[in-house]
Amino acid sequence: MVRRRKCRNIVDVGTGPYPTLFYMFTTLRIPFIGTDVKPRNVLRVGPCRLIRDDIVETILPANSADAVLCISTLEHITHYDKAVSSMKKILIEEKPLLITVPFNIHTTDVEIVRQTSVSFTHCFGPAHIDHWISLVGEHFQSRYFKCWTGEKWRVGDRLLYPEEVSREDADMIILELVKR
Repeated sequence: MVRRRKCRNIVDVGTGPYPTLFYMFTTLRIPFIGTDVKPRNVLRVGPCRLIRDDIVETILPANSADAVLCISTLEHITHYDKAVSSMKKILIEEKPLLITVPFNIHTTDVEIVRQTSVSFTHCFGPAHIDHWISLVGEHFQSRYFKCWTGEKWRVGDRLLYPEEVSREDADMIILELVKR
């Protein structure tokens, strides 16, 4: 996606404690901002930065990102619709937003599929995906994957290699949207 769309200023929402993408983009010398509410480090290397930021109330300027990546993050955010709106705000017009989340075609309301004393994981259904498409602008593509051996996210054993499946059999979606 990054090379195909000639993205030169990328924001990753929810970079986490092990910022693999940060190190990859640092090596490529592509401007990158990794954000997290609790980053292990706040640092700058060349054109790349790791910053403390809550995407729900982001400090990033409007229309500043060529691409926004939200990989396995949105399901841990309480106000996920506000987060999607904030991601749209920082995106430049006609640029992509890539989201991966747990998905179940039968989920009509948000389902919490995992909860501990310090975190939770939501699972989303088609109505949520349709709502995010309407918030951002245009649906470019979706790909559906099975990551667990059970009937839904975090049920059964984790597959070593996720397999691409039909929408009906998926427990994860990769959704690429374009800001309009």
